[in-house]
Amino acid sequence: GNLTAASCRPKPCKIQPPANSSLGNCTPLLHSSARCKPKCDLGYALFPNRTVACSKGVLSNFTCKPAPCIGPDQPPSNGNAGNCTNKMASGKTCNFSCNEGYESNGS
Repeated sequence: GNLTAASCRPKPCKIQPPANSSLGNCTPLLHSSARCKPKCDLGYALFPNRTVACSKGVLSNFTCKPAPCIGPDQPPSNGNAGNCTNKMASGKTCNFSCNEGYESNGS
């Protein structure tokens, strides 16, 4: 008989999407040294990176967290931004103020 040469290859990674996500462009089994991008549900962002990687059977950690809210770059006309910023954590609130003689319209 003939013997075939044995070889060892890096283990692939099994991907189980976390809560608030789907596989995106990932396959359920990711080859070692490969990268892919899971898809977070609307209103969520991939953390800590935009892609995940497989290294010898170990998948980089990832989760989908509530995405920050993006606000206007400018304070309201005839007012000031108060404690509002153009990028705020999900669930946070802020207060802007209007100049004397003006009242708020919107939020």
